[in-house]
Amino acid sequence: MILADLAVQFLGSSILLQVEATLIRITTEVHGVATHHEDDLVIATAELAQANYLVTGDRKLRELGPFRRITFLSPREFLDLLQIATHAGGTS
Repeated sequence: MILADLAVQFLGSSILLQVEATLIRITTEVHGVATHHEDDLVIATAELAQANYLVTGDRKLRELGPFRRITFLSPREFLDLLQIATHAGGTS
């Protein structure tokens, strides 16, 4: 029964992702910002998507500080930011 519930949740999440996701073609490159090349690709994608925040559990990325317009936050920091924005009546 629990496995079936997980399958339904996964399917629902998958459909939501397909409907709401925006595909970004990487047309710019970021080199040497992060300690891993793969992280530079994530940062380049966030930059192209004009993201204000990149939510990550990677402590090393968060320690970089802001990169251009992107602020690196932990999931907890992002939830806190959303809560502050909700209580202030605005969005960030």
